[in-house]
Amino acid sequence: MFVCPECGSVLQTMDLPCPECAVGADIEEDASASLHEYSRTFRTRTAVRYRPAALAKDVSAWLATQDGLLGVSLIFHRDVQGLTCGATATCQASLHLTGAKFQVVHVPLAAGLLGKRRISPGDALNAWADGLPSAWRLNHWVFARAGVPTELWILYADGASSNQSIEVPHSL
Repeated sequence: MFVCPECGSVLQTMDLPCPECAVGADIEEDASASLHEYSRTFRTRTAVRYRPAALAKDVSAWLATQDGLLGVSLIFHRDVQGLTCGATATCQASLHLTGAKFQVVHVPLAAGLLGKRRISPGDALNAWADGLPSAWRLNHWVFARAGVPTELWILYADGASSNQSIEVPHSL
């Protein structure tokens, strides 16, 4: 945890001036001084049991605690079996608070015994958009095994309710 050496307030990163100390200073003039980029990697174990929903929950919970996010990009890590074993989130942030909260959702596209029930990625995206009309989909990833789409990951921002947690529609 980073702490400002002058006022002692908790900081997300040491790249920026302390927002408490810089209240009187004019930070608006130098836009590059008020923007910074940082990353964090999340890992999940796939050898025992594949739990992509737990990975999505961990990433979303961390993103919800980040203030001032202007943009998020994700890179997913895959193991030799083709399963998602982690993700790296790269965030662009500012000193100024924004109302949008970024979230990640995992939608399984194959269900049932041996994945016999399949949902097309387009139908899953449409159902997700219908379930969360206030959300802005920023990006999505479709992963396949043996040429069959098996999972969908969605990165989105929801500015309508910045303090509420957003749940994935269970109709998928």
